[in-house]
Amino acid sequence: MLIPVIRWPRGQWRHLTGASREIALVTAADKLHNLRAQIGDVRRDGAETMKRFNASPDRVVWYSSQIAAAIGHYRDTVPVAEIEEATATLAGLLGVT
Repeated sequence: MLIPVIRWPRGQWRHLTGASREIALVTAADKLHNLRAQIGDVRRDGAETMKRFNASPDRVVWYSSQIAAAIGHYRDTVPVAEIEEATATLAGLLGVT
């Protein structure tokens, strides 16, 4: 069974650059939770687990990095660094550069 990935029209995630801190915080919490779950799944089941998603591993990593960049101006109060770290961890586990 494929797990759907949100299909944002190209660049629509950029709206987060103007989002409130509260929206950025909720977005960050959701993205960080998803990344941690994906990291755990890959560590437990291997990279094959990513085939459940309808996006390639490199697109999942790219999207996560774009979310972090879009909300980066809230770095002092939103866990942007944690998203970046988790994204790098997932990329390393998947061999995505």
